[in-house]
Amino acid sequence: MGNKTECALLGFVLALGQNYEAIRRRVTEDRFCKVYTFNSSRKSMSTVVPIDGDDGALVGYRLFTKGASEIVLRKYEPSVCTRVFIHRKRHQEKYKQWMK
Repeated sequence: MGNKTECALLGFVLALGQNYEAIRRRVTEDRFCKVYTFNSSRKSMSTVVPIDGDDGALVGYRLFTKGASEIVLRKYEPSVCTRVFIHRKRHQEKYKQWMK
């Protein structure tokens, strides 16, 4: 079942009480706005997906990235990183709300 990083990400989804299959049904590949495939110089890969509001209208975009932590962390503002990298259980609810 995938590499260690992918397994960890799937475990993270489960730890947040989410269902990967349900997410993938909601955000199918044809809705991806941009996919940055992995390459050795970037040491990361990213996917941009649309965020729909309650009425179905586009309200923004979300960038999902996985890769070498030292590379990924250099790319983001600290305020964003604090929302993305959750280290304690007490922050999970805040993250769940942010992910909606």
